[in-house]
Amino acid sequence: MIGLQLVPPARAETLPRWEFEIGPAGFWLPDYRGSDEQRGYFVPLPYFDYRGERLEIDRVGILFKTDRLKLGLSLAGTPGADSDDNDARTGMPDLDPVLQLGPVLEVMLWRDVERHRKVSLALPLDARRLSDSADS
Repeated sequence: MIGLQLVPPARAETLPRWEFEIGPAGFWLPDYRGSDEQRGYFVPLPYFDYRGERLEIDRVGILFKTDRLKLGLSLAGTPGADSDDNDARTGMPDLDPVLQLGPVLEVMLWRDVERHRKVSLALPLDARRLSDSADS
């Protein structure tokens, strides 16, 4: 049997240079690194895409990508801890929130595509907001 299918010509969809979106995000985090007490948070989570001629930023923060190199942005943080709400910190000062932001370069050293395995080297450089007590 021979068939004929008519398909409309493919059109390249023009995407905007900037896209900004926001959505809800829920997190369950320890009060601080190593804490056995946790809190739940529900916050708006913004993310954006930028499509330039030489630079692209996507939702996961990748700026540049080849087969062997990937340059991206790393963002991490902790909300801080109220010592009145944490039994282990009773009588101690509250912990300030911490935010880390910076570039990360990942170098692919070895990859086995069939077995979904890889060895890579990640080189992060984060700028950290330190509390005032660290200056003294």
